[in-house]
Amino acid sequence: MGLTTEIKDGLGTGNKVQVTRRGQLVVAPLGYSEPYYVAMTSNNTAYNLTGPQTGKRFVITGFIISADKSVGSDGSLIEVYEADAEDSTTVTKTVMTLQMQEKDNLPITPLNLIITEGVWLNAKMDDNNVYLTAMGYYIEA
Repeated sequence: MGLTTEIKDGLGTGNKVQVTRRGQLVVAPLGYSEPYYVAMTSNNTAYNLTGPQTGKRFVITGFIISADKSVGSDGSLIEVYEADAEDSTTVTKTVMTLQMQEKDNLPITPLNLIITEGVWLNAKMDDNNVYLTAMGYYIEA
């Protein structure tokens, strides 16, 4: 028989360290990232990356963004945001806004951004064509 111990934070919250079913002490991300890809080809249109799952929150671990040769000389303003519906262009919370020029490629990693429970993660832009991959995983809320 082994010795039973608990590792807790020192903040008085009662948070305990987790151990997986395989006996691994969790000291890193709680899941593996999945890719969520959208090809944004129409201006000011909502493109859905992820949707809500009951009792879960989405953790963004990275983005890969590229703009093709169709992007105009002023570039394309891209916004990734939380929304109340998968087809909504109304921003409830901005996650990221950036400008991409013609033929730009931008990997943004590593990230550890958490999305509000019960919302959609959408993106929109103001000049075509922009390709966006969000990477991340769901955790318990």
